[in-house]
Amino acid sequence: ADGRLYAAIKTNYNSKSNAPVIGLLVRHVDGTWAPFEDNYRVDLSDKTDPNGYDPSGPYVPSERDPVVVIDEIHQSLVVAYTSDKSGGDILYRRSPLWPIAFEKEKTLLSTGDTPLGMVTSTKQNTSAGIVFLASDADMSQPSGQLHSAYLGY
Repeated sequence: ADGRLYAAIKTNYNSKSNAPVIGLLVRHVDGTWAPFEDNYRVDLSDKTDPNGYDPSGPYVPSERDPVVVIDEIHQSLVVAYTSDKSGGDILYRRSPLWPIAFEKEKTLLSTGDTPLGMVTSTKQNTSAGIVFLASDADMSQPSGQLHSAYLGY
């Protein structure tokens, strides 16, 4: 690793504000943060919040919380997230480690009628492929299941 820090974030913005709902923060080796430019915008849509950003409101965890996984061998990263804050498909975007330039959004996991949420993955760097896990968005139901997907190179 060259010492850069990558953090996938979810904001309280919505698409009306033209600010990212899902984004990527990058801290350089010298401790400075990269400017939050268009390349760091992972997803601008927030399909369920018509009211915009509420600066006085507390952060509320949602099904959209993203995860970033680093692949040092291929010098790339993947940000995975849920398509909607109430649950939905698990989407992902891939980018080189530097400079950040995300590919088109793709679907990683879809179950059709059952909305998914809370995507997670290994908390270590990878070199072969990535396993992602997501749960049914409503795990309070007795029939709630865990779903997995492997993203190879």
